[in-house]
Amino acid sequence: MLLLLEQAVNLVLRVLGIVTGIQSVVNAISGNTEKAAQETTPFKIQTDAFNAEQTVDNVFYGNAAIKAAIDANQTAVLAAIAAIPPPITPPPFPTTFPPGWGAGTASSVWGSQLGVGMLPASQYLLWTAWNARFRSEIEEPIFSPQVDYPWVLLGDYTVDGQQDPALGTTVTLDFSTILASDATSADWLFRVYPTTPWTTFTNGILGVADPGANTFFWGVWLPQDLWLELKASLGLGPGSAHDPPLWPGLAGVTLGTPVAIATGVTITSPMAGVLILLSSVPLGRGSYLFDDKHSYLNLGALTFFSDNGDEEHPQNFGFETELYLVKTMAVAAGVKVRAVPGLAGTITPFTIP
Repeated sequence: MLLLLEQAVNLVLRVLGIVTGIQSVVNAISGNTEKAAQETTPFKIQTDAFNAEQTVDNVFYGNAAIKAAIDANQTAVLAAIAAIPPPITPPPFPTTFPPGWGAGTASSVWGSQLGVGMLPASQYLLWTAWNARFRSEIEEPIFSPQVDYPWVLLGDYTVDGQQDPALGTTVTLDFSTILASDATSADWLFRVYPTTPWTTFTNGILGVADPGANTFFWGVWLPQDLWLELKASLGLGPGSAHDPPLWPGLAGVTLGTPVAIATGVTITSPMAGVLILLSSVPLGRGSYLFDDKHSYLNLGALTFFSDNGDEEHPQNFGFETELYLVKTMAVAAGVKVRAVPGLAGTITPFTIP
């Protein structure tokens, strides 16, 4: 009997232990759930809301202050617009000369302040006419929308009673026919359009006389600076008379007479650059290999000089065949060369037409 009672008590204790464990798990889950609903930082939400409210209500930069600034700027803009004066209608010029125009002042004759009130109206008109005359000199170009660039209209607009210029006088120009050897636009035009009755003007451009009874010519407005820029855009030469030269290809240069390399050589003649050909290099010279080409070290150098005798920064020798161009001049007056003993080869100057 006591044994059964002991077993019953043990069973009850085991049940109580299980219930207690379950209650601990439930309490733990309940505690975590309540903790998740709490703020990680006490009063953070309340603090952020308070700060936002303070910012919105600030008298210096809050919403009310921003609206007041916008209203003030709007008022200032509207006032500035309202202050703009109405457009001024210029006084109409009379169809006939008004009385007293020969001796009366310009302001009194036309009834408007022209800035020359103390001068006679006739003097004012003469000045205006002279201004027009100066702008209409025979070689002053007028770019006409009726023809394509580089055609321009040249003529004297002050000649009374002459016929208007006629369309269809010009020829279509093909820039693809320009060669590197065409030193000027006139060279190109005479070569490609030999049957056109060209007239040469004092600035070197060519033109065609208008067929009407007038003073007008249709000119090809390619003076030397624009001509060089056009050739450069076509890959045929330097961009202007002030640019250093660029290699246009072997067909675009004129080669000079080769000169043997020595320890000191000077070649004096106009040139755009030189071609170096090394035939023998002293033993023991280091080199870098560019694929199958050797670039040697410390063989010598060259410097181009100007017509004033000033030298450029030197350029070092390297490859067995190498191209050197003038860097700071359109054309050099010559070149000076230094070379180590035992270096053999030639220097060939060239020009770009």
